[in-house]
Amino acid sequence: MSMVEGKRVLVTGARTGIGKATAVLFAREGARVAVGVRKSGDAAEVLQEIDAAGGHGVEVAMDVAQPDQVEAGVDRAVEALGGLDALVANAGIEQPQTLPASEIPLNEMNRVVDVNVKGTWQCVHYAIPKITKPGGSICLISSLWGTLGGAGLSVYTATKGGVNAMTRSLAVELGAQGVRVNCVSPGAIMTPMLRRFTGGDPSAFNYQANIPLERPGEPGEVAEAIVWLSSDRASYVTGQVLGADGGMPIKMSVAV
Repeated sequence: MSMVEGKRVLVTGARTGIGKATAVLFAREGARVAVGVRKSGDAAEVLQEIDAAGGHGVEVAMDVAQPDQVEAGVDRAVEALGGLDALVANAGIEQPQTLPASEIPLNEMNRVVDVNVKGTWQCVHYAIPKITKPGGSICLISSLWGTLGGAGLSVYTATKGGVNAMTRSLAVELGAQGVRVNCVSPGAIMTPMLRRFTGGDPSAFNYQANIPLERPGEPGEVAEAIVWLSSDRASYVTGQVLGADGGMPIKMSVAV
């Protein structure tokens, strides 16, 4: 039997990148998947891949920054799937600009916080009453920047550090109900977000100098960690922030 055979899963931010790879992998592993996207119609490509893999998927359109849309989206997922066994709160955005804290416009700060922190929490808030107990799983997605420092990234790092802290608190809160809560913390992954962050040229980042594996990761490699944490094979794992980052946080460049 596959890792998540028969599981009913909602993956937010699933139009591209890690979210898309995760939704497709869940389907390939036998799960029924609600594909969370920001706008109606955005899930078409993902649903085609799920269908081609012989899986079952349904679109759920919601802006995670809007609580009424999140509540309706979770309800739609539960109705379409017949229940909810796992939530992957993947939707997130980067800072529009890398700037000193004194120069970041407040409206940009608010938007990143609204999506990355409030949006993640709102997905959990509305999913908790619906999720299977015991046996349910929640997987949040942060970033290695939630642990590392980055000049010009004060808002993004704060939001991802908040997701890490949220993971630990929720694991304590929900443990007695038999619901596990974990987090995957990706590093430099070949996604549209990385391309935007590097000005359209991901090769501009010095992988050899910064990452022990000396290469960027692929979305599917992160998806493997997410699906495992959401499966019964990780039944005694909760409150963990699992790095999928090629070892980047442990390497210190040394001048010679």
